[in-house]
Amino acid sequence: MGPIITKMEEALKQEWPCWYLELPWYEDDLQLEVLIWQREMARSIDMDSILKKADIIVNRIAAENHLPLKDSKHEQLVLKKKRWKKNKDVK
Repeated sequence: MGPIITKMEEALKQEWPCWYLELPWYEDDLQLEVLIWQREMARSIDMDSILKKADIIVNRIAAENHLPLKDSKHEQLVLKKKRWKKNKDVK
């Protein structure tokens, strides 16, 4: 499965060359990690459309390589770093 994952990663990196993208896999699970460090860029991104486009790329390459992916195991999790404000009352 390694070469197929490499193809998927390369296709995703071609689509978004400025982002840090990684597609680790664990036995039968794929996980797309996207890290966007620039706050201005992260604020302007429509994450739903990015995830849909990434799904299309991954599923296309999986189909081309006869790799079955189960829709029942599909999840999306978006984590955002919150900016912490200092509490003026705490010393």
